[in-house]
Amino acid sequence: LISLRSGEPIAMAGLWESWTHPQTAARIRSCSIVTTRGNDLMKPIHDRMPVLLPESHWDEWLDRSNHDTEALERLLVPAPSSQLVVRRVSTFVSNARHEGPDCQAPYEGDTA
Repeated sequence: LISLRSGEPIAMAGLWESWTHPQTAARIRSCSIVTTRGNDLMKPIHDRMPVLLPESHWDEWLDRSNHDTEALERLLVPAPSSQLVVRRVSTFVSNARHEGPDCQAPYEGDTA
């Protein structure tokens, strides 16, 4: 379980699109989380991590009229390791059908 050391919610950079399928005329909505290279805390877990946006950059990221790609690209960096906390959780979380608080239960050996 990865969280901000401050306990505040994490805001991740994302992209979304809504378009009409050219053959079926169905309205398609899609989204993605933007990733970057893993910071030192994340590297043992994965080589990539989501781009975490501090509140000071929310307006810049969400401004649809902002086409300054160089400025936006400067936001696509790993969050400082010092801002994050990693806590090992139960393997219960490994099943996509599992939801709820049990997914955050502390690790106590393989019990799932």
